Amino acid sequence: MNERKHARWLNRFTCLVGIALSVVVAGVALANPLQSQKKPGSTPQSGKATKSTESVRKAEAGTTSPGNSGPGPVVARVNGEEISYKALAEEVIARKGQEVLETMISRLLVEQACRERGIKITAQEIHDEVNRTAERLNMSPEQYLKMLKERRGLTYEQYERDIVWPGLALKKMARPFVTVTEEDIEKGFEAYYGEKMKCRWIMVNDLPTAMKVWNELKSSDKENDGKIDVAEFERQVTRWSVDPGSRTLGGQLQPISRHTSPAFKAIEDAAFGLQEDGEISKVVQFGEAWIILYRESRIAPAIVKLADVRDKIEMEISEAKMREQIEQIFVTMQKSATVENLLTGEVLTPEKQASPAEHTEAPRTPAKSTGGIGDSSKKSPNSAKK
Repeated sequence: MNERKHARWLNRFTCLVGIALSVVVAGVALANPLQSQKKPGSTPQSGKATKSTESVRKAEAGTTSPGNSGPGPVVARVNGEEISYKALAEEVIARKGQEVLETMISRLLVEQACRERGIKITAQEIHDEVNRTAERLNMSPEQYLKMLKERRGLTYEQYERDIVWPGLALKKMARPFVTVTEEDIEKGFEAYYGEKMKCRWIMVNDLPTAMKVWNELKSSDKENDGKIDVAEFERQVTRWSVDPGSRTLGGQLQPISRHTSPAFKAIEDAAFGLQEDGEISKVVQFGEAWIILYRESRIAPAIVKLADVRDKIEMEISEAKMREQIEQIFVTMQKSATVENLLTGEVLTPEKQASPAEHTEAPRTPAKSTGGIGDSSKKSPNSAKK
C-alpha cells in the first residue's frame, strides 16, 4: 500500500477506535500544528469496473432513475410510483459506499486478528467500557449515548460495533507491550510541570526561503545585540509562514517543554538553546518543513510535587503508549493483508504494500517510550494554538 493510501485508511479507522481511547482527555489534547498539512489520500487505483462500480458511476452522473430498477422489496411509494430497496442501496453506495466499506474492511481485519490470537470481547466488557467512558465524562451512560447520537449521529449498535468493540480488541492486543517506566514518569512530570519556553515560529517549506527569512531578521538587529523586535518577527510571520493556525496569531505557540515527543526534540533543543528573550534560533528542520523560533519569555517550573500527580501522569503516558502500539499493530495488519475492493476495483496485496514506514515497528516489541506525553494527539505542551 502506498503511504498516502495507507495514511487515509489508517486515519479513517483509527479515528473511530480512537474515540474510545482519547475522548476522556479531549479537554487537554491540542493538535499538532503540522497535522493540518497531512498529505491527502490518494485516488484509488484503477481496475476493471464491476457492476457495483458502474452503478455508482451512473448514480453519481444522475443517469439512474430513483424508481424501481428491478425486483425486490419496495421502500417507498410516491404518487403510486415505487422506489425499490435496490435503488436505495445504489444511491447510498454512491454517496457513502467507499467510506463505509473501508470501515468494514478495517473492522474485519481486527476480527480476523482476534480469531488468530484467540481474543474474545464479551458483552459485559462492552457494557463496562461504555459505563467507564461515561463516568469519566461525568455523564450517565444514557446521557453519553444520547450525546453520541446527537453530535456524531451514532446509534448504540453502531457505537458498540464500530468503536467500542474494535477499541477493546486492539487494546487487548497492545496491552502486553505497553509499560510505563520510572524514567517515563519523571520525563512526563518535567513535560507537564517543568520549565517551558514561550515562543513564536515561522514555518516555511524549503531551506532557501528559511535562510532568506533568517537573514532578513538578523539584518533588522540594529543594536547588534542579537535580539529581534517582536513586531518585525510578526511581520515576517505574516509574510512567509505557511502554518495557518499560528500565522494568524503572529506565530504564537503553546509553551514548549522538554520531553514532549522524540519527533519534537529538534524544536525543544532549539527553544531551550535560546538564552535571552528576543533571540531567534538557527533554522531547524522539522519533518518536511523548516522552522525559525523566536523566544518571548521563560516560564518557571510549576510548584507541584511529583507524588501528588504521579497517577495522572502515569495514566496519560500509558494512554499515549497504548495509542502508539495500537497504530503499530494495525499498520502491520494492513501491510500483511490481501484486500480486493470490488467497489473501486482496487486490489492490495502485501507486495503492493511493501513500501517502508519508518514510524512503525513490529507489534511484538514494546512501543518506544515517548519520554512523557508523546503521540501526535497528545503534544499539548508544544502545539500551535488554533
